[in-house]
Amino acid sequence: MTKLDDGAIRLRSGRSVWLADVAEHEKAHKPHAQRVYAADIAIVGAGITGAFLAEKFTRAGRTVVMIDRHAPTRGSTAASTAMLLWELDASLLEVEDRMGIAPAGRIAARCRSEVQRIGALVREFGIAADLRPRPSLYLAGDKLDAVDLKEEHRLRQQLGIEGAYLDEQGLAARGIVGQAALLYPGSAEADPVKLARGLMAVAVKRGAIIIAPAVATNYETTLNGVTIVTDKGDIIRAQNLVLASGYEMPDFVPAARHSLATSWALATAPTDAACMPGPDGALIWEASDPYLYMR
Repeated sequence: MTKLDDGAIRLRSGRSVWLADVAEHEKAHKPHAQRVYAADIAIVGAGITGAFLAEKFTRAGRTVVMIDRHAPTRGSTAASTAMLLWELDASLLEVEDRMGIAPAGRIAARCRSEVQRIGALVREFGIAADLRPRPSLYLAGDKLDAVDLKEEHRLRQQLGIEGAYLDEQGLAARGIVGQAALLYPGSAEADPVKLARGLMAVAVKRGAIIIAPAVATNYETTLNGVTIVTDKGDIIRAQNLVLASGYEMPDFVPAARHSLATSWALATAPTDAACMPGPDGALIWEASDPYLYMR
């Protein structure tokens, strides 16, 4: 992520492997002739987060207007690795220490079920998102070493989450050099742009409106909700506002409440699965800070 001379933010550079079908993508979201809109919910951000929200809200019968300064899915979603890991950045050991074992179990169960729910949505609507179930391989690192991972494995077993603890020899047998790792089912991978497009297409069929590219230049709270004005002259009046804009937070969000970080993603040409480390196309990541992850 870099800031340009005019103050705008470039969320990614280079060529996204997910945007090969740009022409069809742009055609799918022509500007509306209407300029004044009323909705139950305005969503700022037409990436993967906004897409999930639009599907959920329209499923519940709410009217939705989406706004994005980029064409839909052309922001950070186009640089996503789309590794749908049920595991949190914080280990369950950390969650248990902060909140107790019962909340840790509920959080883990909810995360696992959400990955399954994404799969159910893809099947329900026939979205061609290249979604595939994958195990995850969590390698020991500078945050959790081999002993810590063994404790993490014990806690997961106690919570009824089935998986395997691999020692150094077990990893070597799978072509990986490391101290230890946890191998667990329940995660998935997808094409993030196809997934977001598919979910937004469902929402649009239910009446959602996408205004993009358009920059929200003014937000005004009212007795009935919020009024948003765009640089194209659009006026959106909504009862509720949801910010799903990722890195690009509006100016009214206090800077002290969030911080920006940069990550780097590299993509290769398709590789023979036999040349990849790990079992069954596992999503590989490590218990380190910062950490590497790959699919």
